[in-house]
Amino acid sequence: MSDYAQLQEIDAFYSFFATFNLSRPVTSVADLADGAALFDVLSVVYVAIHLYVVSNLTTPLATQPTFANPPAPPPNPPRTGSSASAP
Repeated sequence: MSDYAQLQEIDAFYSFFATFNLSRPVTSVADLADGAALFDVLSVVYVAIHLYVVSNLTTPLATQPTFANPPAPPPNPPRTGSSASAP
């Protein structure tokens, strides 16, 4: 990779972090060492996903099926044809 392409890639990387409201701005790779910028980005993404899920619920959370309380299976349709009389 040429030096120019590498500089463009680093600038794009910094621009990505600049799109978020970080507790500390990222101006060098050393700013990423403690992981604070990553946690800031993940918290924004988590809140956005949470708000999306909550806003798209069609039923209250209390009535949502869970693994402990799965929805009942549909009833079996009646048999038809020649095998209907077989046990």
